[in-house]
Amino acid sequence: MSASSANPVITTPQVMSAGLAATGASFVTSRFGVAGTLLGAALTAMIITGGSAILRAYLETLSGRVRQVPTKLRSRREQKGAGGSADIVPGRPDLRDNFVGRMRAALGWFSHLSTLRRRSILMKGLLAAVVALLLCLALVWGTEKLIGNSLSCGLWAKCPYGATPGIHPLGYGGTGAGSSISGGAMNTGGAGPLDRLRQNGNPFGDGQPVFGGNPGGGAPSASPDP
Repeated sequence: MSASSANPVITTPQVMSAGLAATGASFVTSRFGVAGTLLGAALTAMIITGGSAILRAYLETLSGRVRQVPTKLRSRREQKGAGGSADIVPGRPDLRDNFVGRMRAALGWFSHLSTLRRRSILMKGLLAAVVALLLCLALVWGTEKLIGNSLSCGLWAKCPYGATPGIHPLGYGGTGAGSSISGGAMNTGGAGPLDRLRQNGNPFGDGQPVFGGNPGGGAPSASPDP
């Protein structure tokens, strides 16, 4: 079994990191409305996981070649000991050995792969992007439930008609926009328990019993004696 098939193209920490990065991006792109929130999350997850998949596959292939040809390491050490420049990507003397250089080398290597090999890497990256996006959407949904508003309305005042901008903790006020996942429309779920408690002292609604009894609040009628 080759090294490229034994090691996963995308690891779990990379997927989680992509999900967190996509969440952070959605906070910024929510300035452009609900569409900006969702597009920012999706594009960030796809770019990070796709780039990571290509770069990891390239580095795995490169490390396998170095193990098979150890003379390259010796020549590099000799070049470094002789005062030559060793800060270059192996096989690409025109690129410096940093993140940008390695990424450019990986993209060049990827463009010369067979169609089947490219499709395999992209499908694995796409699957990881879906998982990262689901993680991001779960975090966005939880944040919006916590602030009682959509990100675009709560943070940037990009609200639908009738919604009030700002943060409404746990739905207090009941006037925020709905979740971005559901379209970010006006929240029509009615007042929450905190609002009902503020208005009439009863979190269950007007006319509803707090500790049993009749909804109207009157005493229960006694049944007639036989």
